[in-house]
Amino acid sequence: MQLEAQDYAAILDVLESVAGSHDTRDYAARVSAGLYRLFPCQGASCTEIDVAGRRVVSEPAPPFPSGWIA
Repeated sequence: MQLEAQDYAAILDVLESVAGSHDTRDYAARVSAGLYRLFPCQGASCTEIDVAGRRVVSEPAPPFPSGWIA
């Protein structure tokens, strides 16, 4: 498989977006959204452990419908 110029541009756009994240939740959301844009899939998610904040965050892309998890 050979990547085209637009593929590299899309990858760079995702990396730029992820680099601009301001906290763990934002990072996870940007990674999920980026993976969802780059790969043919029904959904993507990123789960991160915030050791300093003592929490785990998980962000799906696209977001789950309202009330779905409940």
